[in-house]
Amino acid sequence: MKRLLTLFFVFFLCVKIIWPQNLNTYELANINFDGNKEFSSSDLKHSIQSKETPFWGWKFLNSIYDKLGNPPAMFDSSTIPIDLEALKSFYQVNGFFETQFSYNYKPDTSNKTVTLNYIVKEGQPFKYGKINLLGLTRVPDIILKQVSDKNDVDSTERYSQDKIENNVSSILEYFYTTGYMNAKFDSTIILIDTLKDRVNLNLYLSPGRRYKISGIDVVKKGEGKDYVSDRLIKELIAISPEEYYDIEKIRNSQNRLSRTGLFSSLKLEGGKSDSTHQYVPINFEGNIGKMNELSPEIVMDNDQNSFNLGVGGTYIRKNFLGDARKLTLNGKIGLTDILHLNFANILRAPANRDSTYQGYYELSVKLEQPYIFNKPIYGSLELYDKTRTLLRTNIITYGSRIGFDFEMPYYTFLNQLKAYYNIELYDLVSNKIQNANFNFKFNSLSSIIGTEFGSAKTNDLFFPTKGYNLSFIVEGGIANSMNNVVGSDSVIALYVQIPPSKLNSYESAYFYRLQESFSMFFPIAHDNSSVLGVKFKTGYLRALNGNQELIPPNITFLAGGSNSVRGWKARQLVPQDTVTYYGIIIPENVRGGTVLVEGSFEYRKKILESVGYALFSDYGNTWNGFNQFRINDLAVAVGFGFRYYSSIAPFRLDFGFKLFNPETNKWIFTTSPFKTIEIHFGIGEAF
Repeated sequence: MKRLLTLFFVFFLCVKIIWPQNLNTYELANINFDGNKEFSSSDLKHSIQSKETPFWGWKFLNSIYDKLGNPPAMFDSSTIPIDLEALKSFYQVNGFFETQFSYNYKPDTSNKTVTLNYIVKEGQPFKYGKINLLGLTRVPDIILKQVSDKNDVDSTERYSQDKIENNVSSILEYFYTTGYMNAKFDSTIILIDTLKDRVNLNLYLSPGRRYKISGIDVVKKGEGKDYVSDRLIKELIAISPEEYYDIEKIRNSQNRLSRTGLFSSLKLEGGKSDSTHQYVPINFEGNIGKMNELSPEIVMDNDQNSFNLGVGGTYIRKNFLGDARKLTLNGKIGLTDILHLNFANILRAPANRDSTYQGYYELSVKLEQPYIFNKPIYGSLELYDKTRTLLRTNIITYGSRIGFDFEMPYYTFLNQLKAYYNIELYDLVSNKIQNANFNFKFNSLSSIIGTEFGSAKTNDLFFPTKGYNLSFIVEGGIANSMNNVVGSDSVIALYVQIPPSKLNSYESAYFYRLQESFSMFFPIAHDNSSVLGVKFKTGYLRALNGNQELIPPNITFLAGGSNSVRGWKARQLVPQDTVTYYGIIIPENVRGGTVLVEGSFEYRKKILESVGYALFSDYGNTWNGFNQFRINDLAVAVGFGFRYYSSIAPFRLDFGFKLFNPETNKWIFTTSPFKTIEIHFGIGEAF
């Protein structure tokens, strides 16, 4: 009997040892959480080490090539204690200090998978108690008050370590802008009050000494170093002796130096303090290249919401007439909306081209200066000549533009501000209007003053995962316009509704133009590999006197294309039923609307460091006046795309489908999706 019991005991031990080993060959199919009310299961899954096995498609790709997809995730019971500690830490940094955890797992021997279950008893959340800032006895009262304001928390809110860390970062940033270049955060002591469910904190800071600027030390290298004086570099840096050290000013100065184009590389930073520990120099080190550059180029852009391809050349003269001015001469010629072009059109006569033909050429001269009026203002003056051909309609634009870009502190709400003045001569010439044999010419001389201001608060330029961009454009102007019609009297009388008294005479219209654009980004994954982006954009244009037709077409709003509603071609969404010039409907969607509404929802995912994909839904359209706006006129598109994130900019290929077409009042379900597809190639994200 004893021998039998001994054999049974040994067998039981072997089973206990072998069973977990066998489970290590099982895939972890599901991780479930029960009892978590405050945080989602997705958040908790990202906080632990155990991971669910990917779906079969990713595993199949990984079996072909280990750089693609993901390998299967196997169950490992030894990671459970690590998961429990990670869950405990996650809850504690979010204000739950009495949370309890348990677990169980269930194997499925037929499928060789395991389901892992974590049971959570969250308990009561702890709120903020008293927060003490220590180590600031030598800081002046005026600075101490600002520091205390940046550590303000709501005592009714649940404690969050992220909130405290953000406050500390804000405090340190403030120190760096007020002379404390060596300020640092030492440690935090957390005191838990279980009777009041409060978290009391002692934050230890070490601001160090407060420094003033002693001067600027300049070190120049490169073949162009003799053409740029130390005096000019110091003027561009624009930091004077006896100023307190300010990291924000140093960053702005570095950006200002970069915009001149003089430097192939540069570094600007605080140096070592002097023997009195009161002053530090600003050290500049830069590599200066050639003053003259001549380069051919292949032109790719998204102007007019379409992918355009052309060739061109640019000449740049740096430090033109001194003061770091930059002179740029540019010329280019190309084709518009290249993805929808019938290349046979290029060799055809204008009268025989189909509606896909669109081409352009541009010439421009631009003068830029990074520091004008002895202020940190970036100024530019541009003269240009642009010609665009749309089938049998030619548009020629001559103009000049002067602009001022003001440097704004990043930490303020309003951190972008531009002002500009634009004067432009616009000529439109079209023949065979509405298949009738007469020519129509419209020209306009417009003068516009405007400003663009907003707030850019995203965490990354190319792949933002959190933050927002907010932009407003306000313009006012006057347009002097004239119509000219050439053809037989009978044809003109049939198609044209222009009174003879208004032919070949100028009329004036005052107008204003408003545009708002807002985009926001929400992280989906804790590793910042996926994000949800939301965009909303509106515009309104109105003539204060005279007829709306007197407003130049290039000022109106257009929708459709690679940066707009991607189920439609560029410039395709216009209010065609009301776009007329005294009764004449100009073809090729030259004129847009006076009201714009559009938006997007886009999910972006990086599967590798430089490769990703996107799923999107776009909506929008244009109208002539608010009284024409209808919800059922909104065009709706859905689609997907692929992304390549280069060091220069993201490149994207998007496939858009017309989910709802307001022109036909039909949904995609009634039409073959392949008949509604539009393909767009773009540089940079759609928003």
